[in-house]
Amino acid sequence: MTKQDRRDQIRFARAPHLADTEILEATYFSQVFGKHTHDEFAIGVVDAGSHVSEWGGATHRAGAGALIVNNPGDIHTGRPGDRDGWSYRMLYPPPSLLTDVATQLGDRTGRLPRFGAPVFDDVHGAQAVGDLVRALLRGAEPLETHSKFLVLFGGLLRRHAVVPPLVAQLRSAPRAVGIAREYLEAHLTESVSLSALAELVGLRPLYLIRAFRRAVGLPPHAYVIQRRVQLAKRQIASGASLARVAAMTGFADQSHLSRHFRRLVGVPPGRYARAVSASVARTEVRIVQDGRRAAR
Repeated sequence: MTKQDRRDQIRFARAPHLADTEILEATYFSQVFGKHTHDEFAIGVVDAGSHVSEWGGATHRAGAGALIVNNPGDIHTGRPGDRDGWSYRMLYPPPSLLTDVATQLGDRTGRLPRFGAPVFDDVHGAQAVGDLVRALLRGAEPLETHSKFLVLFGGLLRRHAVVPPLVAQLRSAPRAVGIAREYLEAHLTESVSLSALAELVGLRPLYLIRAFRRAVGLPPHAYVIQRRVQLAKRQIASGASLARVAAMTGFADQSHLSRHFRRLVGVPPGRYARAVSASVARTEVRIVQDGRRAAR
């Protein structure tokens, strides 16, 4: 590895629709964080290397795939575990957001949730953190990132909070789900706010996600993506250009369309378009040939 390759790499952003939650994606080789605290929660996943911290009077090492957590006010440090440094993706949500998540789960105490350790072995949680950070940094729609945020932190609180929040029993809500589904269909190519959708049907956002997924099989944001891809397939088959299809079906751009199209259909949209075009051409040849035979 060259000296230039070992330069720290940092990406930083904020998410206004998540109360200005801060997002950090970084690779550090020599960074050392002295004793400090955060006003926010600090929750992330180590992608590579190892991260060492002092927390609660003990030293904690987090390797690749580990979930790392600090509560607001926790005094801790941070440094590389060896000369190869570490890479991680972090979220810094304000306390009010996690208190709200606990409330949406059914906890009416209003207390601030807390985690009892700085490192957890939680494959699902670590993957979800990484996925949310990627979505936020690529500018995914608020419906997707807000939904993923609520599901992620609802799961982390249930599994790792010192006092897990009470969880309200999920009851079927066919009318609310039906209204939400109709609204999403009517605004399929638009950016829809999860909060606005939940207010429309009279449910808390996290409860709406749970009820919608139970009834439909997908959370609202995944349902929208699936329906957009289905619409895109029809438009591609009609001969529209991929750039036009992306714009008409609500995707940010052609690469956004391509990523989801391939994930759900199994082939890139360009290859799908070529296959459809070739199939149409073969059909037209057969029609002409059959017409000539009939004329004879």
